Amino acid sequence: MAISDPMKPTGPELIGYRIYGSDYDVLCTRLGEILKMADIPHTIVDLQDWPPSDEQILKWGEFEGEEYPINGRSTPFKKFERQFKRLDKEAQLEWLRKNAHVFTRPIIEDENGVVLAIGGRPERLAKSVFMIEIG
Repeated sequence: MAISDPMKPTGPELIGYRIYGSDYDVLCTRLGEILKMADIPHTIVDLQDWPPSDEQILKWGEFEGEEYPINGRSTPFKKFERQFKRLDKEAQLEWLRKNAHVFTRPIIEDENGVVLAIGGRPERLAKSVFMIEIG
């Protein structure tokens, strides 16, 4: 059993809306910039640093009408799709946590953890989810 590091935080401090993606993802970064300009409180959660729980992954998949919220065009997923499909459910969830870059992004939740949107261009999401007109 691993001993947890008392100096390492257990997760990001969640303020306002949650934007799940990655720090290097252009779509998440741009959406964060738009929300900041509109003074909308939000937290960008990097899925590599803070892997999602099984419950989150399944919730996001359900929102998408799929088993998991996977971007089927993702090169890493395409490369391992056959092996992934042979895994049992528990192993699939573990693989997804370790390879969170295959999720459709950004994933937007409100303060209560209700999924509002998955995937899309930042400007479209700003308008459809946050009622922000760009341009």
